[in-house]
Amino acid sequence: GNQRVFFIKCISKIISLLRIKFKNWPYLVSKGKGDFNKMSSLIDYFQGFIIFSQKTVTSSLEAYKYFISSVELDRNQLSSRFALAQLLLMQKSPQRSLQLIEEILLLAPEGLLCECYQLMPILSYQAGELKKAESEFERAINFFPDCINLAMSRISFLELTNDVKAITAIQNILEVINKCHSVYKPELLNNLAALHIKIGEFKKALEIIEQA
Repeated sequence: GNQRVFFIKCISKIISLLRIKFKNWPYLVSKGKGDFNKMSSLIDYFQGFIIFSQKTVTSSLEAYKYFISSVELDRNQLSSRFALAQLLLMQKSPQRSLQLIEEILLLAPEGLLCECYQLMPILSYQAGELKKAESEFERAINFFPDCINLAMSRISFLELTNDVKAITAIQNILEVINKCHSVYKPELLNNLAALHIKIGEFKKALEIIEQA
């Protein structure tokens, strides 16, 4: 809420100051005192981020232009590539988004890798590549075994593709959730009961419903 608005205002102010401070970039670059393209790329990324935060159809299109410009100015601007991947996912272009994420994985630092690994299986699933999605979920879980959101996404995927594996996945995550009293527990127990009913294990389903 208010913190997000404050953060965006701060970024906007920084961009304005940078544009004033480095209005003579070409001269500085010619003197070997800076990298014009990298700084321009960074400013385009922040500008795109601010516009994207408005979360409207027109803001998404405008942000897309800034992120594209940022990547063209600096091919190693991974934050802009990741932002583009997210936009493409919103625009129902999972294949193109997946390609960008795969490129990022070759270069990304650990912080961005975490987000990429979580996005990869979702993109693979939306692109219709179910086997790839399953293997990407397994890889992501291996890297981030304690990430509840990732585990929940994997469970949602398995509920559509493999009932038995979904049951195992829910049982595994319930062990973690029991320790932290997560709000996800009732939902998971209900889903687990539904899966047991689906495969004909009615007695087991009744036991789980009584726990929920």
